[in-house]
Amino acid sequence: MSYFDAIGFWIGNFLRNTWGWLNSLNYHEWFLLLAITTCAGFLCMRGFGSRAEY
Repeated sequence: MSYFDAIGFWIGNFLRNTWGWLNSLNYHEWFLLLAITTCAGFLCMRGFGSRAEY
């Protein structure tokens, strides 16, 4: 097995496990995940905006 095969297998397995985890979330866990993702995105965009020097 080559390194590329091993990396491809690892990525495929990771995505399959992630998709299975997302499918197992209930209604409240989905909103919690949405809130965390929204906050992280807001903080990232805020950080990118403060680096601009005009």
